[in-house]
Amino acid sequence: MKIQHWITGCVVLGVFLVACIYCWSSTGYGKVSSDAYGVAQALYGSCLARSDDRLDMLDTLLAGASDEQSLQITQQEKKWLGLMIQKARNGDWKSAASEARRMMENQVEY
Repeated sequence: MKIQHWITGCVVLGVFLVACIYCWSSTGYGKVSSDAYGVAQALYGSCLARSDDRLDMLDTLLAGASDEQSLQITQQEKKWLGLMIQKARNGDWKSAASEARRMMENQVEY
């Protein structure tokens, strides 16, 4: 009886660890366009400066991203960047900066 509980516990723990590793490894942004990278850089700087004015400029830039003469970013990139801007607007500057930095770091090839 005790061995069955021990085995069940090990199986549950193993499934939990595999799920954690899967979630951890799937976080990230993957490859993004050079324009999205540039916006992430500007957003990172805006977050470090805690500048609402700079966030306004980035919002305006992203709003015009569907124009032919403006940024060449995907809808997914626009969504990610918009969520980062929203975090900063909500006062979570550190988290927004961290996500912008992670987006930039995900572009590094080894």
